[in-house]
Amino acid sequence: ASFVITFDGTNSPYTVDVSGKGLGGGIRLDSLAQSFSAVYQGTNPVAQVIGLTNVGVSSFTYTNLIAYSAGASGWLSSLPGGGTVGLGGSTLLTNLVNSAGLNAGTHSATVAVTAADATNSPQAYVVTLVVDKAAQVISFPVIGDQLTTNRVGLAASATSGLSVAFSVLSGPASIEGGTNLIFSGSGVVHVVASQLGDTNWNAAASVTNHFTVSLTPQADIVFEPTSPQVYATTNNLSLSGGSGSGSTNYYVLSGPGVIITNSEPVGPLPSMMRPASAKLTVTSGTGVVLVVATKTASALYAARSVTGVVYCTRAEQAVDFTALGDQFWTNRIGLAATASSALSASFSVFSGPASIADGTNLSFSGYGPVELHVDQAGDDNFLAAPTVTNRFNALGPILSVSGSADFGPALVGRQTITNVFVFTNAGSAPLRIASVVTNGAQASSFSLR
Repeated sequence: ASFVITFDGTNSPYTVDVSGKGLGGGIRLDSLAQSFSAVYQGTNPVAQVIGLTNVGVSSFTYTNLIAYSAGASGWLSSLPGGGTVGLGGSTLLTNLVNSAGLNAGTHSATVAVTAADATNSPQAYVVTLVVDKAAQVISFPVIGDQLTTNRVGLAASATSGLSVAFSVLSGPASIEGGTNLIFSGSGVVHVVASQLGDTNWNAAASVTNHFTVSLTPQADIVFEPTSPQVYATTNNLSLSGGSGSGSTNYYVLSGPGVIITNSEPVGPLPSMMRPASAKLTVTSGTGVVLVVATKTASALYAARSVTGVVYCTRAEQAVDFTALGDQFWTNRIGLAATASSALSASFSVFSGPASIADGTNLSFSGYGPVELHVDQAGDDNFLAAPTVTNRFNALGPILSVSGSADFGPALVGRQTITNVFVFTNAGSAPLRIASVVTNGAQASSFSLR
């Protein structure tokens, strides 16, 4: 090169020739941006390279300086981190990303290639890392079939380590305290386990468990009906034990018995009644009655039944008979008696001068004490009645005549002979002489005065 100097002298213009040699490297990057993608807590992405070329007139020595945007740092390496690129030479910068510990989101860093002996230093490129939310899976063990009184502690885990929430999708159940599953009845229950995710985890696919809830068996029922029970009597029925709020009912499974149920009002309308008591009436004096007592199902408990045994026994009875007083032996009496069973009574002469015709017609054949028995032999429903004994006397007169029956000789037509006879009543009733009749040979020769 030359400098030309013009001035007002005679040697103007004056030329000065100069010469020299230029130095300095030139930095060229074949890309100004790189993008990486990773998944939270996943593996590191594959390394990427950027070409670095010296487009200057001399070599340069460079250093990589990394500046991070707000947030995480230290996740990027650009290797080699420094070196020399000769005139016309090139090298590769390898970019390595370590995503461990990084939250989901977009991270960026700027890599500045700096060389003091490069005329265009520094040159930079931007590295962007997108960390996606990770997928998670819920493990929710199967819940077996349950009883209504069970309490189930729900437990599930998510691969994210985040807590799992539970909800009842359908069925007679609810959740207390987040994990305590309780039941309000029987049926099929569907329970859902869910995890909605957070800044680093996507929501997990919900897992549903379904199972059957059955009514809980009741505690033992105590049912001990009165036994034996007498024919035509009525006894109260009751039971104890069991579980829940179910009502109580009874029915005769077999045998000669009838259940009588009384009701009581529970509201102003006639239809608003509920069973108040139950009683068993035995309709036979023999046999066995099987009575089933049931405490019905409630929301939590299944119905439970138990069978009671009642042995039937015959009822006692009594005979009502108005006692006879002493009777004249010629009397004829129609006997009558009643039994509390309404069965027919029978009569018999145990001793004495009496007999019974056609079952009830009492007559006498003489005098003396008579013992009359009244009985009722019973049947399938009634025991034999105690014998009723009636003692009385059959009364009547007994004529005794004393005196001489020999009148001796007498002059016919001229002489009257008188003998005295004494009549005596040796019986038990007054003697009334209705008439005296004289008969036999020479009856007209005698008279009684």
